[in-house]
Amino acid sequence: GTFTKSFGAAGGYIAGKRSLINYLKQHGQGPVYAEAMSLPVLQQVQASLKHIMFDEIGRKRISQLCANCQYFHRKLREMGFVVYGSPDSPIIPLLLFSPAKIASFSHEM
Repeated sequence: GTFTKSFGAAGGYIAGKRSLINYLKQHGQGPVYAEAMSLPVLQQVQASLKHIMFDEIGRKRISQLCANCQYFHRKLREMGFVVYGSPDSPIIPLLLFSPAKIASFSHEM
């Protein structure tokens, strides 16, 4: 991941077999066009950090986010899903073993 994705500001991920990732790293054009963070993205990250570190409302929101993550993580497990990662993290890796489940899960969420 990257710094900006942590704040929902910019970026993305690609998941796949190692051979696919290696191919994309070697043949993709991402590094050719890669740039530093734009000023609006940097301002968004800076404002987020100020709220998290120095604002009581920001600290309350982080606490609520943590509680929400724990709740969601627990409920997914109770529903029978294979869930990885920390229950405190808003990033919740989830295994769906059947391609048919992916569309259903996406639709329900």
